[in-house]
Amino acid sequence: MNVLIIIAHPEADSFNSYLASKAGRRFEKQGSLVHSVNLYSENFEPREGQIFYPDRQDVERFDALREHRYHWNAHRLPEDVTRHIELLKNSDLLLLHFPFWWFAMPAILKGWMDRVFVYGGIYDSSHRHQNGVMKGKRALLTVSAGASANACAYNGRDGDMRLMLWPPIHAPTI
Repeated sequence: MNVLIIIAHPEADSFNSYLASKAGRRFEKQGSLVHSVNLYSENFEPREGQIFYPDRQDVERFDALREHRYHWNAHRLPEDVTRHIELLKNSDLLLLHFPFWWFAMPAILKGWMDRVFVYGGIYDSSHRHQNGVMKGKRALLTVSAGASANACAYNGRDGDMRLMLWPPIHAPTI
């Protein structure tokens, strides 16, 4: 099994990083091929923008979806995005390790999804969910929070974490 671990925590010695490392070792022990990507360590740029597409299809107006499709078809996506897409496509299991900050995943992880889940490469209008590139793959989230289970429950003071985590839970199935 090919396992892709994405770590989105700025502290190398964080609980998230520890759990990611432990999971990686466990999967390797079971014979899996594990690729770990620490978005902070590799200085992943989470902001999508014109800077990544010097030969844009539309020079008047930046449209990320349009540029993704155009550059995917032309095999001219940014190198970091291409590398992450290949890791994602070759994985059987995606593990996302991140802290839950201000009712969401860290911006760097959201930006990774914005830039790597490319229209044309990962999904298109007829290849999504059960018909998509990620069909048959699994995704697991390891999320740390600075609140109790009761506080993160459906009626907790911090809100229903399952509801707030719906986007990163379902995004990998696009």
